[in-house]
Amino acid sequence: TDWYSLRPIDTLFFRGAEPMNRGEQHVTSSHFPPQTSTLEGAVRTTYLIQKGISFKDYNMGIVDTSIIDEIGASDRAPNFYIIGPLVSKNEFLFIPAPYSWYTDDPEIKKIEDRDNQSVKLKIRKGEVLDDAQGLIFSEYPLLWVKKPESEMKSLGGYWIKLNDLYKNKSEKCEVFSTSYFITNELHTGIALTKSRIVHKGHLYTFNHTRLHEDVLLCFGIEPSISLEPEGIMKIGAEQRFGMYKKIENINIPVGKNCNQHSAISRVAVTKQINDAVIATGKIQYIGGYDLARGFHKPMRGYFPAGTVFNKKVIHNCIALY
Repeated sequence: TDWYSLRPIDTLFFRGAEPMNRGEQHVTSSHFPPQTSTLEGAVRTTYLIQKGISFKDYNMGIVDTSIIDEIGASDRAPNFYIIGPLVSKNEFLFIPAPYSWYTDDPEIKKIEDRDNQSVKLKIRKGEVLDDAQGLIFSEYPLLWVKKPESEMKSLGGYWIKLNDLYKNKSEKCEVFSTSYFITNELHTGIALTKSRIVHKGHLYTFNHTRLHEDVLLCFGIEPSISLEPEGIMKIGAEQRFGMYKKIENINIPVGKNCNQHSAISRVAVTKQINDAVIATGKIQYIGGYDLARGFHKPMRGYFPAGTVFNKKVIHNCIALY
């Protein structure tokens, strides 16, 4: 796996699922971090630009077979996987906290009330209950937290340092909110017709994401492709861009014989994957843009990053020993 960092020059925009029809909705949300599919598209685009290949020729398949061997055909999934994205700040790497981690520490209120962007908490790691001791339950695995002192709250939706993933249970773990890394900005604009003329009466507001000055996105490409070690990368439908650079490899524990794996990116909902879920949060609906078809992708449901499974369901899973 080759790992890269990405430093955006301006804001980023990864649109949510809200419709933008006149008179129905005027503000749309934004997802952070970006989808792996968004990064796949950014990597493909960067690769084609560096090779001097036009998008039209690529879409029509009028390219050398070595190009298709590396990045795949435009109407198919790429021949590589994106690992991540992770977030880097002050030389620390951060991952989404697993939904199977809980806390009954009252200090959690500090970060919930947005008074602080991080707080140290006593963590209680959920364990898969193999022996129900006479209890009758469904076919799905049960998650059990031993002897909680008060009401438990899942840490799903927050962030932790990668190095803290395997801390001893007796130690406190620092938990971070998304606002520790980004600031949301409302950007208002005017809709245009196909002729690039102002569409009268059509205003919209998008929720853009600005990474703090010392924050980087980090992602892996597996297997390696012949991407230049550094350069400019455009990302997202609005073609926002940033400087990418190859970095040292990041060790992501695989844990072949582990009964808990936490996803470090969103995971598309399927029947097979749904049956492997142990702990998760609210399903997120996301679309995208299909370059080959020249049209929007249909909305699809995704389990949020930090969802925990009883096996490694995708490449983007990290073992919870």
